Amino acid sequence: MWRALRNCLATKANLASLHIPSSICPICEENPETIEHALLTCLWVMGVWFGSLLGFIGDRQHVTSLDCWMLSLTSLAGSSKDEVNRVVTIMSFLMWSIWKARYKAIFEQQLPNPGLVIQGAKESWTDFLNSAPTLGAVNRDVDKESEVVRSTLWQAPLTPYLKLNVDAAWFSNSGHTGIGIIIRNHHGEFKSGKVCWTTSMSVVDAEARAVIEGLSFAADQGYSHIWVESDSKPSSIAVWGKLPRGPGNSILHWDIPREANVVADAAAAIAIRGMGTEVWVDRPPSSLVHVLSRDGLPCPP
Repeated sequence: MWRALRNCLATKANLASLHIPSSICPICEENPETIEHALLTCLWVMGVWFGSLLGFIGDRQHVTSLDCWMLSLTSLAGSSKDEVNRVVTIMSFLMWSIWKARYKAIFEQQLPNPGLVIQGAKESWTDFLNSAPTLGAVNRDVDKESEVVRSTLWQAPLTPYLKLNVDAAWFSNSGHTGIGIIIRNHHGEFKSGKVCWTTSMSVVDAEARAVIEGLSFAADQGYSHIWVESDSKPSSIAVWGKLPRGPGNSILHWDIPREANVVADAAAAIAIRGMGTEVWVDRPPSSLVHVLSRDGLPCPP
């Protein structure tokens, strides 16, 4: 990371200054291989960032330099030092994994696989974060099964993001679809929710409609920083490139285990039974209170 931020990596663009011919990226063979291109904007690399835990959608026009790009993503108002450090840690391991995959592509002729790059980076940053000492931590043996259970629970987003959980219940014989939408803040507090009923052609179509409906609902509520979670990655990818984003708006995305999306799943079940539209602001219906409590986070009584 130090060498990348100092522009000291052996990219084609940097080697060109040493009179080595061709500054074009040897992987995509389309653009000059600057550090920003190699780590952020090469087509296969953009797939890594989108598919990662951070879920960033690459925009080549707004990437001027690596340091400015990192600062823009770690200077969100209200972010704590711990939150910023966690994001920087994940970024660093992703770039390290990307750089190693680039090496193998050039010198060992192994085509880079975004999925394997993400997996390798995740294993590395997980080991690092788990081994890092925490203020007030006590060394003890942790039951592995309980640790797995905790890792699949709903987690609050980084400030200033609100987390939007969506899910759909779909009947294949009729196409009837119930959509559940839940929005919570970085304290885990319930902000608003919605259930509605529609029809869909497939389960992927239903889940995609849930994502679109959820973002539309968030926009109607005036929310600009949204972290979307769905337990259906194919449907989210299907709609992701078509989402409009205005100035100052930002959207993060990640697909999650169903165990971390139980509230939206329960809301979708309410929608399919009710056959109508309901909107809740500040206070969820009593049928969802116990589900919200299972996440170990505050909700209205």
